[in-house]
Amino acid sequence: MTTSSDRTAPGRAIVVGGGIAGLSAAFRLRQAGFDVKVLERADRVGGRMHTVDRGGYRIDAAASVLPTTYRHTLRLIADAGLGGLTQPTCDVMGIARPERVHHLHSRKRTDLLRTKLLGPGSKLKLARVLGDLYRHRAAFNQPFTEELGRLDIETIADYGNRVLSAEAMDYFVRPLTGDFYLTPPEELSVVNLFLLLKTMIGADFINSDQGIRFLPEGLARQVSVETSAVVTSVEEHATGVTVTWDRPGSAERIESADVVVVAVPATEAPGILPRFSDEQRGYLATVPYARSLVVTLTLTKPPAEQAMWLTVPDHTHPDVNVVILDHNKAPGRVPPGAAMVTVYWHRHWADKYWDTADDQVLPRAIAAAHEVLPGIENTVVDGYVWRWDPCTVARPVGGFRALAEFTAGLDPDSRVQLAGDYFAITTVDNSVASGERAAGRLISRYSHPTTTR
Repeated sequence: MTTSSDRTAPGRAIVVGGGIAGLSAAFRLRQAGFDVKVLERADRVGGRMHTVDRGGYRIDAAASVLPTTYRHTLRLIADAGLGGLTQPTCDVMGIARPERVHHLHSRKRTDLLRTKLLGPGSKLKLARVLGDLYRHRAAFNQPFTEELGRLDIETIADYGNRVLSAEAMDYFVRPLTGDFYLTPPEELSVVNLFLLLKTMIGADFINSDQGIRFLPEGLARQVSVETSAVVTSVEEHATGVTVTWDRPGSAERIESADVVVVAVPATEAPGILPRFSDEQRGYLATVPYARSLVVTLTLTKPPAEQAMWLTVPDHTHPDVNVVILDHNKAPGRVPPGAAMVTVYWHRHWADKYWDTADDQVLPRAIAAAHEVLPGIENTVVDGYVWRWDPCTVARPVGGFRALAEFTAGLDPDSRVQLAGDYFAITTVDNSVASGERAAGRLISRYSHPTTTR
């Protein structure tokens, strides 16, 4: 007879990739009773959610803040018991026209229509964009719909030239999309613009005095993680999955699992998925990522600017894309009275100096930062250069329809599921959601109730 209630039978799960998508999948699988191991090729977890301590300064080297519109991420933080590590952060955004910086509060949806950044005519035309965003809102709440496909037929630049004034394009749309996608609007589907606006408008922000690392490292403490683990093959068979991996200087290892989540950048996935079709592998290999060169400058005193995020249009500076004023972002990042800024660069500048030694990049970066924040060059303590490749998925026209076709061809019942930033636009929240969806499919299919007697 039955002496205990039904329970979930444990299985073994391996997650390939210790970025936020993989760690989200690992956490949800562990919650469901799986014995989970994460294999991460780097010597740390987190991917672009990376924080380092340098001389009393706490530096977020890539991902910087978490908007409160990130509902999957906020739920994950709560479920993982990490909510006590978070705190509200500054929501002041600046856009630097040549004559002055205009400030907006991201949480105030009407600020964009009240600001003197744009003239009345430009605001009226920008209202049409917000109207389009509202009208198609249902499509933007799903991974892909036919309605979204009907929008994926023109670039941001074409849409802007058709709907907006040149002023609105130059001082709002072009710098905003450049900040996020690191790619000119002439090369991006307009769907990217709508999805970005949906994410940013009306958002407050949170962070942690531990830095952005609080989330991946907090999740990693709750599962088994092997770092410096290079996976070379993931092969599914009738009763499970075989994962082959090694560590530099060590012998090859072969492990079996009931289920596997592969959560690596799309372009790295084909090399470890031999049983995927040539068409599937070809799609993954050609997902269009942009790369990013970032410079952090630690300072003895803060510049006058009050914003947390300062967008720099081309007319203001041809090379600087955005400046994060880290000391305005969250407490605990700098010594008392000190400051820190992180500068992101336009693609042409990043490409020009990508292979240049750091000690040659830094003087150029300091000089450019001084042109945006005058006087900053006299307060620099040190500088750090970060290179991220791949960084952000930058989909052209047709890219979202191609993604839908690829996703439709995946087997929802496979023991091997994919996760990553390439299943939507590149945000922490989309990565979390992707990892949770992959875990959910495996839990639904391969976690069976059993009865004890």
